[in-house]
Amino acid sequence: MIKIKTRGFTTISAVFIIIFLAILIIAIFYYYKFPEKGLPEITPPKTTGIKPQTHGNKASNSASSIPKSTSSKTLSTPASKNRIIIRQSGGSAMLIQECSNKNYLTEKSDYIIEGVVENLESKWNEQKTSIYTYTNIMIQKYLKGTPFEENKLQIITPGGEVEGIGQRVEDQPIFHLGKKVRIYFQNTNGEFSIVCAQAGVEEI
Repeated sequence: MIKIKTRGFTTISAVFIIIFLAILIIAIFYYYKFPEKGLPEITPPKTTGIKPQTHGNKASNSASSIPKSTSSKTLSTPASKNRIIIRQSGGSAMLIQECSNKNYLTEKSDYIIEGVVENLESKWNEQKTSIYTYTNIMIQKYLKGTPFEENKLQIITPGGEVEGIGQRVEDQPIFHLGKKVRIYFQNTNGEFSIVCAQAGVEEI
């Protein structure tokens, strides 16, 4: 019977096991010494498209009781953000003795203009407690003051008539469609108002 010696195979197996364990130890060492970095974040490319344009105009700062004017009736051009807004409040205290003096009106005014009444509209405020009238003026001539970018005014006065219901506020100017007027008004901290209320408006 032939005997096969297996000693050589045992030695070779031991060598391979040692080499495998050495590689495993080195791999573990490198894994803990130099941990694998995560994949870098991929940020989407910035878009260079045109920003969408918003339509409509920003409303000017005003008391919450005064509604925004949305009138387009009898206007030849749409409302513009460059239009000057003149807001009036009521009360006889606005009329003083000097208001009957044209020199006083001229001196107190920052602007004196002549123009034509293009449009009139009265509407309720949001609370349905007061009526306001919106009057659009096309400026034709400046007698005092630096001309505005656009020669249009919108004057908001308390009082008016809506659906047969009328409100009248003392000393407020009353405008008539198509009439030419001269208006004396001033600028106080960015807010425009007519000097001496109704005394600061003349039909010419």
